[in-house]
Formats: sequence, structure tokens, C-alpha cells
Amino acid sequence: MNGRSLYKWLFDIRKRRKVPIHHVKSHTKSRDTASLLNEKADKAAEHAMKYGAMILPEPTFQMDKFMLYSPIDSYIEGNIQRFISHMLAQAEAEAIGAGGNIRMAERLFQNFDPPKSTYIRSPSGYSVSVQLLARSGQLDTMFRRWKRNMKQDNEGRCEFGCQSLQDDHHIFVECPNFQHMRDETKAVLKRVTKSEGEKRGMDAGALAPFISRAESLVTDGDVWPFSESLYYVGRIPDMSTLRADQNGHKDWEWKTRISTVWHVECIKLAGRIWGTVMRDRDKRWWDGKNPRGVA
Repeated sequence: MNGRSLYKWLFDIRKRRKVPIHHVKSHTKSRDTASLLNEKADKAAEHAMKYGAMILPEPTFQMDKFMLYSPIDSYIEGNIQRFISHMLAQAEAEAIGAGGNIRMAERLFQNFDPPKSTYIRSPSGYSVSVQLLARSGQLDTMFRRWKRNMKQDNEGRCEFGCQSLQDDHHIFVECPNFQHMRDETKAVLKRVTKSEGEKRGMDAGALAPFISRAESLVTDGDVWPFSESLYYVGRIPDMSTLRADQNGHKDWEWKTRISTVWHVECIKLAGRIWGTVMRDRDKRWWDGKNPRGVA
């Protein structure tokens, strides 16, 4: 519905023909002609909400000379920036739904190249494997076993005694059994961020937002899209709103460096947590208490 051009058309008609406009109070139960017509208009609007509005011809003769047009939405007369933002959000939502959930939505996170050394050195191999399995949705969690109809005795709940479903997010972000590991990594992230900033001569005021962001990486919060941390797949929250320096090049250089440091620490934490999960699962299997989490 091209509301603006329709209003312009009505105002033009009124201007040329001097059509009077009267305010009619609604829901008065009056039986005069104006009230009856107002009641009829209300019923027509209610019917349109339920079954679809009547299609009106587009008054293109009242539109601007150049108009944004969409095959689905027709001519765009409202806020173009808001319309484009909505279309981009819709496209992103479709990509998320078809591409491995939010963990595969590249544009929602900080853009940087992960360090190559982390992916080619043997000591980092396990953390990289965990990240690969998490990104592809293949980690052997209890909830994933339950979804795949694998027989088990806990109906997808956490094998460490939690009543929550044991999905990837629960293991790496929520499970209290690994809170001490997350706290240790938060301390490391704070320390290395402060150290890297001081090496570059950043003052305390400029460095404080980055330290705060570092401490929030392994927990849920507003810095993450949809408020859910995805550090365990190597993601870093977008930092476009943070400023380290007025010089654009130095700002980009710093963010790239600190993103790399955060990335390495985060995937190391994910490797530690998942390694503990698998060791505990194997121990229970050897003890005969719960063979690899399956009944």
C-alpha cells in the first residue's frame, strides 16, 4: 500500500474540489449518517485485516520522479534506509536458517584472518578439530545423540548432572562443571588485552572498553548477536563501535591483532572443555557406570 501517494491524491482532490472533512467520534452507537458510515469503515478495515485488503491502483502520478521499487513491495515511499536494513536483516535471517544456524553467519561477527600458525602446529590440533566439529554441528553431545534417536538414559540432558539439555552452547558457555576453566580464560584474556594495549601506548580510557569486551567473550551478553556467545567456534563479536585510535589504519591494526589473540585463547578453552568431556566419558565407560553416555 502506497500510503503517501494516496494521501497526496486525497489532499489534491480536496484542494481542487474543496471537500469538507469532519471528525466523527467512534463507538458512540449513534445512528446518524456520519456515525453509520464510520462504523461501516471500521468493519471494512477489520475485514481487510482478516482476509486481505482490496487492491487499489497505484497513484503513480502523485509519486516522486524517481522511486525505489521492489517486485514484492512495489514502490517504496517510506524510509529507504529502514527498508534496506529490513531487507538485509531478512536475507541474513534466511542465510542463518539455511547455513548451520548463527555460527555460520559471517557478517554478524568481527572480520579478521585467524592466525595460520594455530592451524598448522601439532599442539593446537585438538582445539582446531573441536572448532571444526562445532562449526559443522557434529560434536557428540547428549542432546545431539537424543535428536538422532540414539538410545540413552538421560534424554539429552547434561551428563554432568545438570537438568539442562546438553547442546554445544550449554557445554561451552553454561555448564557449571567448567566454570573454573572459563574464569581462568577470562583472567588470561584480560591480562593479555591489557598487555597488548600498553605495548601500543594506549591510555587507560581507550583500553577499558576492549578489556571489558575481552572479559565478556566466554559468557552470554549484549556484545553477541542474539546475546549468545559463540567463542567456541572461533567467533569474535563485532567491534565496529569500539575505537582505539582516531587514525583508521592504527585502529584496524589493533583490532586485527587483539582479535587474533582472543581467537587463540577462545579455541584453546573450547579444546580444554571438550577434552575434559571426552576423558570423563571414557572414564565412566571403563568404570562401567555409563558406557560412553549411552544406556
